[in-house]
Amino acid sequence: MSPDEAVQLFKTCVQTTYFSFNGELYQQTNGLAIGASTSGFCADIFMEDLEQRALSTFTQPPNLWIRFVDDTFAKIKKSMIDPFLEHLNNQHERIKFTTETPEENKLPYLDTLVMLQEEGTLKTRVYRKATHTNQYLHFASNHHIKQKMGIVSTLKRRITTHVTDINDKTEEEITINKALRKCGHSDWNINRKPNQNPQNKTKEEPYARVSIPYTKGLSERIGRIFKRHNIQAIHKPTRTIKQTVCNRAKDKVHNLDKSGIVYHVKCKAHNSQYVGETGRAMKVRGYEHKIVSHQDASRSHSIENPTTTTQPEPEPTRRSNRIAAKEKIDYKTLNSGNNIILTEGNTAVSKHMALFDHKKEDIEFNIIDYENHRYKRWIKEALAIREVNPDLNDDTSTQFFIPHIYSLLESAQEIPTISDVLEPPVSQLQQDRELPSPVTPEEASRPAGENI
Repeated sequence: MSPDEAVQLFKTCVQTTYFSFNGELYQQTNGLAIGASTSGFCADIFMEDLEQRALSTFTQPPNLWIRFVDDTFAKIKKSMIDPFLEHLNNQHERIKFTTETPEENKLPYLDTLVMLQEEGTLKTRVYRKATHTNQYLHFASNHHIKQKMGIVSTLKRRITTHVTDINDKTEEEITINKALRKCGHSDWNINRKPNQNPQNKTKEEPYARVSIPYTKGLSERIGRIFKRHNIQAIHKPTRTIKQTVCNRAKDKVHNLDKSGIVYHVKCKAHNSQYVGETGRAMKVRGYEHKIVSHQDASRSHSIENPTTTTQPEPEPTRRSNRIAAKEKIDYKTLNSGNNIILTEGNTAVSKHMALFDHKKEDIEFNIIDYENHRYKRWIKEALAIREVNPDLNDDTSTQFFIPHIYSLLESAQEIPTISDVLEPPVSQLQQDRELPSPVTPEEASRPAGENI
């Protein structure tokens, strides 16, 4: 890929940003999409170009200029503050800066409070806004213990990196300990000394990293098993109250417009079922199965369609009265494709739809699960096929097959040992797997290739 093609591809990703609000579709024309993977470094590149151009074209630029994303810390003469601010705001029509000057020789920058001493030196300490509540992750919350211990380590590390005066360090430590105790943290976690083992500095790089949802008790055991094989387990918190409440503020997406899904099709008339997956919209895959019309597959169901006003029909003339007496042909119904025999199609569901007559209420088309990652979606599809056991699925319509070794977990009351897996009782195999009985001596003595 050439640089020009990469730039064009990047512009396509940035400029084609769409979102729905109150049932209407919008395109973002200014700025970058919040949360997009391209927004962070694109904004940083833009700001770097803007500040270099502004600093190089000003007559007396600041002696010190530090920037983190859109927050800057500058040292400049008082007489040049207003001219430099005007110069910055003239660099771009939509980028406007504001200034904040020291009050009582104190100036906050991010989470650091910079203080000017009488002798002209600077000292720093941790800065907290007036609205700060000291509410940290509660120790009783459903998170891995390492995440709770990480909260304490981070706050204690800030004492070393943000605070310069020894008296301020003692005061900051008292403030942190008091806040952590209110959040349920015990003294063993608060007073825990950082690990200073020199072996950790030469720690071996993990062979792989896996992210698993956190379940208390189970995740710890799985993490220890992974650690034996030099695999790092990252414990991802499950759904929180914030995610549950805030998601209701967004416009709901219709099921037919959703993508990255594992779906289930059921024909109630013939008791047939099918389980599939698709990374495209549900309506597109439904159209290929001949269970969604072309009209429904071509429009958005999440956005309200404008209502069409019907014009009143004119009064018929004498000749029109004679024509109206005849039976009218519904050309709209004919053009919509109703009552036309469907083509067979290329999927098992479309062949079933073309083979039998179906009514609209005979078909159920539902979503089982969501997954944007293709390989994970294949696994979820295979698990759903194993559970539902649909009759319309075949080997060609499945991307992933679960190894038969995992079927031992279905009927086992307890987790089997290695010896149970390698040498299970024959009677148990016959009962669970429905395998044929052991070969008799007469059958073993038959020539090779003979039908037994």
